[in-house]
Amino acid sequence: RYDLFLFEDARYQAPAAADMPARVQEYSDWAGQLASVGRFVAGDELGTEGREMRVQSGALAAAVLTPDSRRGQLTGYFIVGAATLDEALEVARGCPHLKYGGSVEVRPIVTS
Repeated sequence: RYDLFLFEDARYQAPAAADMPARVQEYSDWAGQLASVGRFVAGDELGTEGREMRVQSGALAAAVLTPDSRRGQLTGYFIVGAATLDEALEVARGCPHLKYGGSVEVRPIVTS
């Protein structure tokens, strides 16, 4: 299994409010196509409010999340089934997020 992390920066073309249902449906249709061939496992949109937990000077601290300077804001994920990284990259190429200027980071899920 692989995680496909969806990021948005200034290049991402967010839909107008009236177009949001169609955009959500497009992502849903893509996930449905993956499911029909046994590749889709899970996926969700992520909220923008969060906290990053770290230990600083021996004390636990929570900092407000800020967009990654290299990739932008993490806004969602999909978990897909694939035998290799190359297969997962091929799956990611079809993600609608890329079409709208977003980026997709593909990472293996390591299980022991």
